[in-house]
Amino acid sequence: MLLCALSSFKLQAQQFGLSGKITDQNQQPLMGVRVTLHPGNNELRTDSRGYFRFTGLDTGNYQLLASLHAFKTLDVKLVLHSKDVELSLILYTLQHQLKEVVISDRRAELLHDEQSLNVEVVKAEYIQRNLGGSLMKSLERLPGIKTIGIGSGQSKPLVRGLGFNRVVVVDRGVKHEGQAWGADHGLEIDQFAATEIELIKGAASFIYGSDAIAGAIDIKAAAVPAAHTSGAQYL
Repeated sequence: MLLCALSSFKLQAQQFGLSGKITDQNQQPLMGVRVTLHPGNNELRTDSRGYFRFTGLDTGNYQLLASLHAFKTLDVKLVLHSKDVELSLILYTLQHQLKEVVISDRRAELLHDEQSLNVEVVKAEYIQRNLGGSLMKSLERLPGIKTIGIGSGQSKPLVRGLGFNRVVVVDRGVKHEGQAWGADHGLEIDQFAATEIELIKGAASFIYGSDAIAGAIDIKAAAVPAAHTSGAQYL
């Protein structure tokens, strides 16, 4: 009878160990994973090789939680009853779907606030709404901007009553001087290809050279498309 009681006490007092390794879906070890074991609230973190180990555990049912920032929490239920247990666990990255991001541009307003020059910035939408026979006819509705018509679909710019070689036209960084040569030379620029136009009314010689006594018309280049995208435009 005494032998049976001692044997029973020894069996109840037996303890086990729980160890394992945690990796990501690419089989790379994860360091600093928070591993929690219930019941008992035992907690530790994985080492640089992704290993963890609990010791001195009694027989019974356990719940193991493994969590790390940007990874899904892993929940494992296990039973310790006859031997040590070694686990191989994988954490999977979280998939987030972002909501729509709207970026607003206040560049035109900032130009008015920060520069002493009188600057107007128009987009392609403005040209479509005020479409004329030529680019300058489409811009003629702006205050201080007039045109000299020289024929069907051809016109020359006037800024505050001055034109010819007193107005500088810059097309995508290149100075366009054809319209300054004579009364029969118009502005040879396709208005449908203009995405943004900056009009400076007033002397801008410091920026664009001595010709810009009346002002300047700066036609900006189209924005660079995002990587791995394609697009087209038809009219």
